[in-house]
Amino acid sequence: MLDRLQAVGERSGSAGGRAISPVLRWLIVLLGLALVFYQVWSYATRPSTLTIAVGPPSSSREAFVVALAKSLAANATPHRVKLVPVSSTDEAAAYLDDDKVKLAVVRSDEARKFDARSIAIVDRRAVFFVARANERISAGVSEELAGDVASEKPALPEVLRPDRMLGKRIVVGLDDLGSNRALVARLLAHSGLAEPAITLTESPSASVASLLAEDKADVAALVLDVAEPAARALMAGISKALSGAIAIGGPPSPEALAALYRDITVTKIAAGIFGGLHALPAQSVSTVAITDELVGDSNLSDAVAAQLTKAILERRGRMLAENGSFEIESPPLDALRRYMPHAGVAAHLNERATSFLETYSDQIWLGLFALGLIGSSLAGLWSRLGLFGGDQLDSTAARIEELVDGIESATTMDEIDRARSELRKLAQAQLKLAVNAKGASSELTLPPNWFQTLDDLALRRAQEISKS
Repeated sequence: MLDRLQAVGERSGSAGGRAISPVLRWLIVLLGLALVFYQVWSYATRPSTLTIAVGPPSSSREAFVVALAKSLAANATPHRVKLVPVSSTDEAAAYLDDDKVKLAVVRSDEARKFDARSIAIVDRRAVFFVARANERISAGVSEELAGDVASEKPALPEVLRPDRMLGKRIVVGLDDLGSNRALVARLLAHSGLAEPAITLTESPSASVASLLAEDKADVAALVLDVAEPAARALMAGISKALSGAIAIGGPPSPEALAALYRDITVTKIAAGIFGGLHALPAQSVSTVAITDELVGDSNLSDAVAAQLTKAILERRGRMLAENGSFEIESPPLDALRRYMPHAGVAAHLNERATSFLETYSDQIWLGLFALGLIGSSLAGLWSRLGLFGGDQLDSTAARIEELVDGIESATTMDEIDRARSELRKLAQAQLKLAVNAKGASSELTLPPNWFQTLDDLALRRAQEISKS
């Protein structure tokens, strides 16, 4: 029995009792808590990464995403973007449709039918036609435009009127952003111009000037961002090849086309935007345009869409300074269009603040989940280290060892009486602990009838002392 009593302290020490001091235990717990909270805080506050499918490579679309990524990385924003290169806008739309990416840069007339919401308009490209015309040398403008300079609404050049384009060979400029043949064919069909009444071919934009000059084509159909230096260089080449005798116009009835097709919008080409000795065009041209847009799936969080819109609009000045060809703007809220604005974009533009729970719901749920894990871990850690209740059991075991040694070494009756008094106090304390304990009681760590055993030991020792 004495061996069992002495083994109590040894088992307690080997289980993490006396081997680890209370200060060291709390230090371990505090360090663990600090590490856990740091990890949770780092995870909750780290910027989220949004994947963007964009292509083709080395295009203005890709340049926009690169500029956006640099701008977001250089500022304390809650989001980062990762470029996912694709070969075309159709592939970018497919990636978004298949949930491979969160965002994509696509053109407004994308043929794929998929659900997407607009975050920002990246670029706007006008559709216009160029043809040879009779030159009016004195003014440097085409004769077809004479008399229209002072008119409020410029008339379509005679050579580009639908009835004059019947039987014409129309070449569609092909650029690095993809084919425009389907778009041009649709716009011409609205005016009754369709094959075989016309001949529609496609060729790289760089070859358009030579095709017109060599009389291999009658009209060129171009889809360009007229503000880009490349567009001005192309028009300068055409003007030079045709000795300045060119007519520029858009498709007839641009307002009707925009009302009929929601993937295009009405725009104007400003007079003289292409420059030159004789300003091209001589007067503003009413036409239609398609847009390249940053879009996201409709399931994209409203908070993420609003924060991304805010970041883009706040930093577009810097991006425009790096690349002036962008036309970064927010999508209109009051127009029916192919890609309607995302709800988060509309909320930001309307300055409709979201509630705290709406904005940080994801972080709140993450925090509650982390607290549950922390609580479970601490419960196990406290049980292992014996932070609560362990000290009392450890001190009881140590005191029992002292009483055993004291009883065996006692030489007077007073020492025996003091030991028995200490035993009674110890027994009362253990009884209270066993009654109040919610977990494993102290009876599980002490031998049965330990008090009676020690009391008998004290009585025997008292008899031995009295006999001596």
